[in-house]
Amino acid sequence: MHVDWSYWEGTCMRRELDVFLSEVYGLAQGPSAELPTSLGKIDLHNCADFDGFRFLTSGSLMLTWLSDETRMLAVGATRLSRVELTFSSVERLLVLARDPDMPKSEDKTLDSFVVEHLSPGSCRLRFTFWGGAEIDVAAAGVRLTVEYDA
Repeated sequence: MHVDWSYWEGTCMRRELDVFLSEVYGLAQGPSAELPTSLGKIDLHNCADFDGFRFLTSGSLMLTWLSDETRMLAVGATRLSRVELTFSSVERLLVLARDPDMPKSEDKTLDSFVVEHLSPGSCRLRFTFWGGAEIDVAAAGVRLTVEYDA
């Protein structure tokens, strides 16, 4: 699928992409750090810094990664400034503590994520960070939004 990114030149573009969790579903696949999307994979380990999460009382959870100047957070050849996973109708949210012996800078680095459950209307993912923290979320759905600074 080809997207004409030139439409958004000179503006901050925000676009929703399909995320293909079925490609990384199950422990047999092993953990991943690359998010498969409709336009290619997004490397959340080597090319992005985890910025944090935000839980809303409406039941939504947002996990956000930002690009830095030294690495290329991208989908295909298009450089991204921000990647956000939004979970809807969150049924479970578990945040495990970071390792106090690890430098705080390691909290920005995603080690891997695992899709532990995936069915229509239900998913469960676990994110593990180099700093030792883990985020375990079960929700009705997840969507991916990317930003591109033209």
